[in-house]
Formats: sequence, structure tokens, C-alpha cells
Amino acid sequence: MKRKYLVFFLFFSFTPVFSQDLRATFGYWPGVLRSELENRKRLDDALIGDKPDRMNLEWVGKETEASPLGLHLLFPLGPGKLLVGGNFISNRPDYKFASLTSQPSLSLVMLEDFASTSYEGEVGFEFEITPFLLYITPRAGLRQHFMTYNYRELTVGQDTFMIALDSPWYSQARSAYAGLGIQYFLTESVSLLLDATHSPPMFSSWGGRMDHERIVAGRFADKTRITYDRAESGYEISISRGLLGIQYDASEEIHLRTGYREELQRVRYPGYYNLPLIIEDDTIDFNGVVLEFMTDYAIFNSVQTTRKGFLFFEVALDIHLTGERSGRAPGGAAPSREFERDFR
Repeated sequence: MKRKYLVFFLFFSFTPVFSQDLRATFGYWPGVLRSELENRKRLDDALIGDKPDRMNLEWVGKETEASPLGLHLLFPLGPGKLLVGGNFISNRPDYKFASLTSQPSLSLVMLEDFASTSYEGEVGFEFEITPFLLYITPRAGLRQHFMTYNYRELTVGQDTFMIALDSPWYSQARSAYAGLGIQYFLTESVSLLLDATHSPPMFSSWGGRMDHERIVAGRFADKTRITYDRAESGYEISISRGLLGIQYDASEEIHLRTGYREELQRVRYPGYYNLPLIIEDDTIDFNGVVLEFMTDYAIFNSVQTTRKGFLFFEVALDIHLTGERSGRAPGGAAPSREFERDFR
């Protein structure tokens, strides 16, 4: 870990000597995060053991206000510029839902401290297709994704009182992606932005894993009951991200952007297994363990999609690291019309 931080420090200490621009972006992306876990948990809770047991109502608290951050260094190279940098984004919805169980009873569930977080490192190259008019920037990158939360539950009903103890969920996966950005200038200071990012199937994920432990304890039908689940699996996640926006160049250093941004995350948990145990007083109930294992395996091995899309707002700041300017930076302000006439 110390070696990684040393490499990062050395890179950003020495690369400004060779680069001419540093671009920092600060964004605001509100919206609703519709998690792939909602449908999985609905099916999983409905098929506990050998009988229908729990009906989950629709999740609430899906609203999240992410603040994407980006940092890129720009190097003049041949017919364009090399971009090296990274991005960070984290969504933190406040997921809650209610369940009706067959006792009858009512369960209130919360995914406490839920976080879906991504770190991206990427390399791209900006090509000037038409001077002062059209630019394209293909790029490729690596992405590290994390999803964490702590399961909380309170169940009350007829002869029933159950509460979840510490029950953490942790999943992480790495993936590769490719992207293409297009910028077309409508006027000297206003441009149209198009951007698409996708994880190719052959590089969608590797080295991912998921661990989840859930302990629910209390009283049920005049008996002390403990329900224990210990689940493990792989974790695969691939993304498709699209952006359509408008940029206004307030100056050569300050750029304002707004538009629509959407991201789809396709997720599966290969090799999922869970050994559920129900302990009542001094006995262990193994009824339905095999069926529960099979249904869990089918539910979590399938591909489900997390979706988020809404308007975004972003400010990009260009910091010139050398005395001379390198022309327009990718996504940057246009040179003056007088400069354009002299060039032509």
C-alpha cells in the first residue's frame, strides 16, 4: 500500500514539469439510484426455505447527490495532447423498505451507510479533427468499484420480536473500460459535448469478491431464535455511461457544463453460496437449507442492472503549469477570432 502511494506522489510531483495544463473538474449529479439489489432481495426474501415467507415493499430513500471529481494532466504530443488522470464518484442513498411476513409481522429494514464508490484511472488522446471546431478524445482506463453497507432490521408482530445485529456487506471489483468524448463548438464560447463509456465484455471484471454476514436474533413463537447467513461469491460489474451536455467557456481557465448523464451498472455474483442456519432454543433447523441454497444461487448469479440518470452540473478549471499556453485544452475555451483569422 505504501508503494502505491509513493508511485502516485512521484507521478504527480514530476509530471507537471513535462505537462502544460492541469484540469480539475468538480461536479454535482443528483438523481435516483435504482439498485440491482432491490429485485434480488425481493426474490430472496420471498423464497426462504420451502415456503413463501416475506413480501418486500418498494424501497425508499433512493435519492442521492453525487459529487464527481476529476484530475487530469495534459501533455502536448504530436498531432494532439495526451491526457493522464483519474476520476472519483460516490453515491450514498438512504435505502429503507418494509416487509410483511407470514407470522403475521412487520419488518422495517435499513441498509445503513450504503455507499457505491468508484475510482478510475485513465489515459486518453485528444485529436483536433477541425481546428477550433471539432475535437475527439478516445480513452481507456481501469476502474475499482466498491459497494458497502450494514444490514439493519427490526421485526415485530404476533409473538415476534427480532432485531439484526452487526451485519456488514462488502463487495469490490476491478474492470477495464473504453470511452470516446466529442466536443463541437457552436460558437466561440459555447460547445456541444458528447461522451460514451463502456466496459467491453472481455475486460468487464476480474478479481472481484463479495462477503456478507447477517445475524438476526430475538423471540419467535415463545422461543429464542437466531437466524444466521454467511454468503460469499465473486463480484462482476460492467458499466455503460453516456453524457450529452453544453459547455460555456467563461474564460480560458473556467468552463461551465450542464446536461444529462446516465450510468448503467450490470452486476452478477458468480459462484454465490450461502449456508442459512436457524437456531431455536437448543435445536438447529435444517429444513429447506438445500432449496434455499439453490434459489440463492440462481438469484445472485443472474445479471441485474443498477441505473442512475439525471441532469448534471460541472465546473472545470484549467491550471497552466508553464508560462506558454498550449492552445485550446480539451474541453477548453477557444482562442480568439483574431487568432483564428491569423492562423487561417
